[in-house]
Amino acid sequence: MTHSSPALSRPVSNVDFSQLLLDHGLSWELDGYYLLCGDRITTETHKMYFSVVVSQIPAFLSQLIPVLASEQISFAVVKDEQSAITILNGLAGAAHVGKVLMIPIPKDLDNFLSLIGPVLTGFRGPVVPGKCRLAGHVYIDREVTGLKPDQPKVQVLAGKYLVLSSLKKDPKGEVLKALYLSGWFCPKRCIIKEGKALMICDAALRDMGDRLKWQAALLNRLEDIIAVPLVLELFTENGNTYLVLERVSGQSMGKVIEKVYGGKDWSMLKRQQRFRLIAAMVKILSMVEQVHLRGLLHRDLSTANFLLDQKGDVYLIDWELAFDLQRQYPLPPFGFGTPGFISPEQNLGKIPTVKEDIYGLSALMLSCFTGIKPREFRMEDNAYLKAFVLAKTEDQALAEVIARGLKADPDQRPVLSELQAVVENMPVRINAGSEDYF
Repeated sequence: MTHSSPALSRPVSNVDFSQLLLDHGLSWELDGYYLLCGDRITTETHKMYFSVVVSQIPAFLSQLIPVLASEQISFAVVKDEQSAITILNGLAGAAHVGKVLMIPIPKDLDNFLSLIGPVLTGFRGPVVPGKCRLAGHVYIDREVTGLKPDQPKVQVLAGKYLVLSSLKKDPKGEVLKALYLSGWFCPKRCIIKEGKALMICDAALRDMGDRLKWQAALLNRLEDIIAVPLVLELFTENGNTYLVLERVSGQSMGKVIEKVYGGKDWSMLKRQQRFRLIAAMVKILSMVEQVHLRGLLHRDLSTANFLLDQKGDVYLIDWELAFDLQRQYPLPPFGFGTPGFISPEQNLGKIPTVKEDIYGLSALMLSCFTGIKPREFRMEDNAYLKAFVLAKTEDQALAEVIARGLKADPDQRPVLSELQAVVENMPVRINAGSEDYF
């Protein structure tokens, strides 16, 4: 339902924070994402952690590093902007979230806090998981405080949503299965998307909460046009944002594809299995056409974001990356996307065009009609890609349109109607009438 392995938009530049150390005559050694200054900080060392959003890191370091240098305090700091993005957004694992800079806990903690007091003003950062907040955006190891780890407890959100389980654990926020407890109606199953405060925070300080608010607005706008989950509520609690959606019973397109193929090739599938995939793709293309007619782009048309229910209806989910072409909103566009399904220009953070969705749909068709995940290909080898699809499907028209749709140059990609025509005519090309599957 959500992005399992999000790909960040690559920054135009990657600021190297080592220059700040050089400016203060400090030497360092490289250790993964970090620059180590002074004595090595081991895993056994009790530490203090400073969490700062990417856009504020240069200003923060320019104030804190002189203090650390004058006090001869060892520290580890993220080496550059890209490393900071990786750590802050959870791509290095939940255990690293928020750890922009770390120091051993000073012996005279009160004096040190008074010394850095001005540095704590005006800066923000996401919560460091499993650590205790000391002040502002500063955290320390729980062992130092003597507090015991938090014990699992029944979670009720907004006083009426009983959390049953976590469908997806993610540093930026979990996807929860819950019961809506109402005094007037029987409990109703729902899905809750959590957006943790200051996670995926960009230069405009837009975080996961802003993405969920944008998604809620779009779902309300589209609920009478295409099949999307209904929005039940949007609320904020303890600084985090929660989007409550109706629970759609169904399987992702990815699961359907895996189940249909079962390790076989397209040529080995039964007629009914082929027709099921073709019918689903026809509906998907029609849905996206309706979205585009409203001047909207989805920008993450992956196999995970289409749900098929038992009736064969298709739902389009996860709208947080969407873009309004008419309003040119939001700018800059929200980053991320599913590897293999996002175009080169989207991965670079360029202003969105309809060709981004054409790329995603072409990658979806590649997966649907070959059973192969797009991220397993080197997309830049377009000739090989075309030959591969042709060998798998023996469908020249399909191979050509998929290969064109995955070209690096967006101007060389087909328009949506070309994709539709090729897919809708597949039954004819495999000697089957369209009445067999519609």
